[in-house]
Amino acid sequence: MSEMRHESMEDSIVWQLCRAITARRPPHWVMVIEAYADETGVHAGAPITGVAAYLADGQQWFQFEQAWLGVLQQPEFNIEVFRQSDYETFNGEFKDWDVGKKLAFGKCLFPILPAHTWCGRGYAIVNRDFDDAMIGHEELKTILSSPYMICFQRVVEVLLEKMESAPPDTRLALFHENNDFTGEAQKCWDQWLKPHDKYNRLISLTFGGKKDFVPLQAADALAYESYKALNNYRYDKGRRRESLEIMRRGDILTKFWDRENLARAVPRLETQLRAESEPR
Repeated sequence: MSEMRHESMEDSIVWQLCRAITARRPPHWVMVIEAYADETGVHAGAPITGVAAYLADGQQWFQFEQAWLGVLQQPEFNIEVFRQSDYETFNGEFKDWDVGKKLAFGKCLFPILPAHTWCGRGYAIVNRDFDDAMIGHEELKTILSSPYMICFQRVVEVLLEKMESAPPDTRLALFHENNDFTGEAQKCWDQWLKPHDKYNRLISLTFGGKKDFVPLQAADALAYESYKALNNYRYDKGRRRESLEIMRRGDILTKFWDRENLARAVPRLETQLRAESEPR
């Protein structure tokens, strides 16, 4: 497997190889943990941006896909591709649904997330806070160029931190949805994530769609819930997110960047950036 891949959804050899590897068993094996990342709130005028990803091994993802598609394809639901924003707003494939049907669907679908993944992490940021924090830090902003990218960077970092207790030969293959940020995600991967991957866990970055890589639909759900959790916290909406409460029954967390932790994080990130650029 090549060290870095930037592939379309038609080129699924990385996905096939990851699944083949994760199906192997000890004593002679290398585990590839698959992470699936997605975003929310990147449209013009959105106050908050969120990114989320799940970790699981190949067997877990196989079981996840079987269960997830089993719910989507039930005759009473008949959903082709799940999108959390459509589910929340009764748009797309959820148009003309009533509240009872929506709640019945959610009660079937969301428990699959904690049941068939190792962990999930979502990060969200208030876009205005990011812009303010990056004033005077242009070198850092060349890599972490947008609210999306700092969330993406942090999500991958916390996944790597989660993997520190895993065996040394465990690797991470990241699958990311095709969107307007694929070029920036690749740049962050090449110039930030790979150079700071001290245990050489990261092996591939692959881009595709939600229909082809079904776990991206799970990442979509957590990204949206990360967005809503921060929106409720920051703007005092006071609404309880039932779907997020179900997801949190597993090792699934949503966190956020705000003015306070950005003020602490930016100097740390700049120190990392300078250390990497110094001659060895």
